[in-house]
Amino acid sequence: MLVIAGCAVLVRIAVALAFPNVAWPDEIFQTAEQAHRIAFGDGLVPWEFREGARSWLLPGVLAAIDRASGPAYLPVTVTALAAVSLIPVIAVFRAVVRRGALLPAAIAAIVVASWFELVYYGPKALNEVVAAHLLVGALALLAFDRTPASRRQLAAAGALAALAIGLRIHLAPCGLVLLGLAWRRADRRVAPFVIAGLVVVLGLGALDWVTWGSPFASYVTTIRFNLIEGRSQLFGTSPWWGYLAALARTWQLGGLVVLALALVGARRDRWPLVLAAVILVTHSVIGHKEYRFIVPAIVLVIYSAGLGAAELVPRVRRSVAVLCTVAWCALSFGLALRVDTSMTTLGVQLTGSGWQLDHQRDGLVIMRRAGALEPLCGLGLVEVPWYLTGGYTWFDRHVPMESIFDPGVLARETAALDALVAPATIAIAPPYTRVGCEGQLCLWHRDGPCVAPAHDLRDALGDPSPSSVVMPQR
Repeated sequence: MLVIAGCAVLVRIAVALAFPNVAWPDEIFQTAEQAHRIAFGDGLVPWEFREGARSWLLPGVLAAIDRASGPAYLPVTVTALAAVSLIPVIAVFRAVVRRGALLPAAIAAIVVASWFELVYYGPKALNEVVAAHLLVGALALLAFDRTPASRRQLAAAGALAALAIGLRIHLAPCGLVLLGLAWRRADRRVAPFVIAGLVVVLGLGALDWVTWGSPFASYVTTIRFNLIEGRSQLFGTSPWWGYLAALARTWQLGGLVVLALALVGARRDRWPLVLAAVILVTHSVIGHKEYRFIVPAIVLVIYSAGLGAAELVPRVRRSVAVLCTVAWCALSFGLALRVDTSMTTLGVQLTGSGWQLDHQRDGLVIMRRAGALEPLCGLGLVEVPWYLTGGYTWFDRHVPMESIFDPGVLARETAALDALVAPATIAIAPPYTRVGCEGQLCLWHRDGPCVAPAHDLRDALGDPSPSSVVMPQR
């Protein structure tokens, strides 16, 4: 198991660091950027963190990691998130090996560890991704075959379930399912599960009280914005079957293999698929859909597929089992190379899996190069939306940043900005000279001192309503 876990975490770290990319801007600006702002003082503030619509739970944890890591905060954060993503891998191994079957357990772990979406999303600072891993951890603690769970297992499961819901409030129905599972499999001794869950919930309420001024303020605001005011609809809507279409397009014919193994795994433990179905149903009735929202369901389905693979191993020769495992890894790798980042269903954009490795890579790498410039006293983003960059998370310099979409503004602000990031199609006039390009973005620099810019993005990003933000169309 140690070898499988070690290889899995190394692959996740290697993909994240060697091919920097963004599945969705939220993984920067709603988590990592806010962590950078706490740890080092600089960061852009999106509307969610000006309106109090997000909990500081994940950004706070990442801020502690950043502060402790110093200049190495990016690789350390990736490593920490990759380590958390091993929970499903370890859980499926333990679920199978309890029967004393080492080879089936190892194959089950490889099936879960090697699936391309789990590799890709694992190190990403997205609430739904971390919540997915915690949810599987809670389920694994309750899936104890015929042996009643200990009080410690029940308490840990309750705490993990509450943390998962705290990270992604839409997973609340899963908490009820897990409570029912605990009731059934612990001979109705669910007090440790409930108490531990309530302690975590109260802690989340206290965190909001300290950071936003009232208990559970971020969750109340999120519900008000999305369900009452319908702000999420402003980012686009998809039909109820949008997620099913996205999964079919992402997994292609490989989806038949995944579903077949998952159904076999359900013969041993149906609860992973039950939870996955609950997530898909509850998210499908919401008009605004993003592929990342159903990552918890994807992780649960792949977890069930791992259980299914373990069930089939004893029925075939060892050599056949090994060959099938290699074929699974090849299938995963092949799908990883074919999947695009954006999926369209009946003309309505549905954000895709985000696997394409160069997606928004330019914005990350160019910001890292800009942060390495010397001297540097002001950075301008010329016709480059701030949400398509790496923000201060990748820039990491204590200098102002300004957004410029008007040539006249650039002319007036030349004295305030000695570095510019602009599309490669735009020619910047002297005194700027081009330093280099990353894909579709180029970096420009000029010599000389700076004055304070007229508008610092660290201070304001304009209208905080989502309607003022035009998300990228792929």
